Amino acid sequence: MELKALPFGILSDSVTGNFTGWGYLTACLCLFLLTAACIILADARRERKRLYFSYRATGELGLAIFLMLSAIFHLGTVLPFLRGENAGTVWSLLVGVIVSAQTFMRWTAVALGVFSLILAVSNLVLIRHEGFRASNLLGVAVALLIVGGAAFGIWMSYSLLTFPLRNMLLNVYAGIFTHLECMLAATVIHALLAGRHEPAYDRDYVIVLGCRIRPDGSLYPLIRARVDRAIAFVRAQEAATGKQAVLVPSGGRGADEPESEAGAMARYMLAQGVAPERILTEENSKTTLENLRFSRSLIEEKTENAKVAFSTSSYHVYRGGILAANSGWHIDGMGSPTIWYFWPNAFLREFIGLLVSSRLQQITAMAVIALVSAALTALVM
Repeated sequence: MELKALPFGILSDSVTGNFTGWGYLTACLCLFLLTAACIILADARRERKRLYFSYRATGELGLAIFLMLSAIFHLGTVLPFLRGENAGTVWSLLVGVIVSAQTFMRWTAVALGVFSLILAVSNLVLIRHEGFRASNLLGVAVALLIVGGAAFGIWMSYSLLTFPLRNMLLNVYAGIFTHLECMLAATVIHALLAGRHEPAYDRDYVIVLGCRIRPDGSLYPLIRARVDRAIAFVRAQEAATGKQAVLVPSGGRGADEPESEAGAMARYMLAQGVAPERILTEENSKTTLENLRFSRSLIEEKTENAKVAFSTSSYHVYRGGILAANSGWHIDGMGSPTIWYFWPNAFLREFIGLLVSSRLQQITAMAVIALVSAALTALVM
């Protein structure tokens, strides 16, 4: 075996490509990835403290998860070599590192399949309860896309493509697929946290976001839960701090509704013992964004620099907070209990929103992943 003496006292052989200290170099790479993940995660936490509802914080969490997983998989590959349990080569180590994205994709195939099944079933249940709408079929389409994407990646692992070409395509595909999985995981985490969030007891106003009411003007359980959550909050705030808050039911009249949603909510609030002077109705909005904008105008006419929160269904808190933040209004939110089948569509909607709002960063990240995956694969061909 021919040995070569390299600078800094490193010895290398020309047969296996091994060189002294390669295990420690790889361990340092894992440490670097973990450190970068921790720095990004810390910045995501600071961003959420500054702005609780933020696509930037969600994207940073997704990137931190991706880097942590990369470090963990790479460390798992190098640990046996560092302990001397396996006399492997640098080449075999590189192969283990390069296929780590494939390994992760296979490991998560079952979890993705379960998520896709829940997403598809929830959409079918929505259609059953609310009637057919094209938006309710989006989840079914995405579920098929997710399952198809994972199946395609696994098929490529065993396809008859030429070995170098197969590995090149598969590693690039698996890297990008894993990145998107991490972004979806971050979206789910932040949406669930938002649904359980409790604003501070210092609010001047609490907006109740509207949704459809019954033909007789009474409240469906979904909208009634939003009102009950807001009433419970203002009463708990008054009991804890003595500070009274004004409720702002928000929502106009739909084509199939006997009156405005805000009017129906206000009547329900009065029946629950809320004083009339503690109700400020907004009856012109048709969408969530208009709920927030029109309510803001009413509130700012009454009070400058008011501290505001909004009440909506738990699956909708993250969405409402993002819409408010995007319009330059940084307010807090709270969620009422929600039937399970509303959640998967909410996850999907916010995942798409994350990708669209940070499309330049996402494209850049996926391009870097593709280039690195392709370069490392070429290195061991």
